[in-house]
Amino acid sequence: MTSELDILRLLQRYGDETDIADFSPEELKELLDRMEADLADGEDLPLSKTAFKEKYFAYYDDVKDKSLDKQDW
Repeated sequence: MTSELDILRLLQRYGDETDIADFSPEELKELLDRMEADLADGEDLPLSKTAFKEKYFAYYDDVKDKSLDKQDW
């Protein structure tokens, strides 16, 4: 059974520009089934601190600074 949280997780994977109206009900079902299979395989594990920083600063590349490696957040 699909919950609202599952749909929010799916939309989060596709980024901020994605809306539920972008998908037909059949496409949503297929994508949610695929996401559940990925979760069963352990693909959606939390990022390590280093991996999170890399992903964050790759997306927000306008905040890069020479002192980033010294920051501990």
